[in-house]
Amino acid sequence: MTENKDLKVPIKELNCYSHGVTITAVLKRLTPVHERKTCSLFYFTLLDNSGSIQCVCFDSRIHNKIANNITYEVSNFHVERNKLDNKLQIVVKSETKFLTVETLEIPEVSFVSIRNIIDVKQANDLIDFKGKFIDVPVVKKLKLKNGEESRKLIARLTDGTNLNIVLNAWNDLIDGLMNHLPDTNFRFYNVSVKEYNQTKFLEFTVLSSMEPDEMSSQLS
Repeated sequence: MTENKDLKVPIKELNCYSHGVTITAVLKRLTPVHERKTCSLFYFTLLDNSGSIQCVCFDSRIHNKIANNITYEVSNFHVERNKLDNKLQIVVKSETKFLTVETLEIPEVSFVSIRNIIDVKQANDLIDFKGKFIDVPVVKKLKLKNGEESRKLIARLTDGTNLNIVLNAWNDLIDGLMNHLPDTNFRFYNVSVKEYNQTKFLEFTVLSSMEPDEMSSQLS
């Protein structure tokens, strides 16, 4: 069955055969633009009341035209499966249209506690975390087995309990995490849970983003 060009569908009904459809969704988790040898790319998530879907865009010009927490009517995009995890994702093209529309009310993002990360979450799970830096992040220069040098950021975060957890980031992902003062609250989105020697930690990846937690000046 051929879909009508202006057919509006919820996110949960998207599939690899979704062509010429429109979704109305809130944009969240917008990452910075990441420069690679062959391209520039960035990620974000679209959410409606039926679900969410991750989006990737290779046109850096679009980055300045969209923003977090804005509701858009999105059309002229491509849906495919991510080769890494086989999950559906939207590929945003130069021709993709973002029309600002009336705010869509969706449930608040659920933030995971450190206790939940330690007891429940598995390696490579993507989670949203709300916390603050315990101290100023440290950056170390490391020499890898292949002889190349890399930079590794190591930071400690707390969620206001007596627990803390390490956050790592590598190379060009480090810059946005530097120079944050201790006790400043942030929201971290799509950070990856990792495990080494039975110890859980977090890693800031190309899918990750962060923003000041302006809703609270103090974590309870």
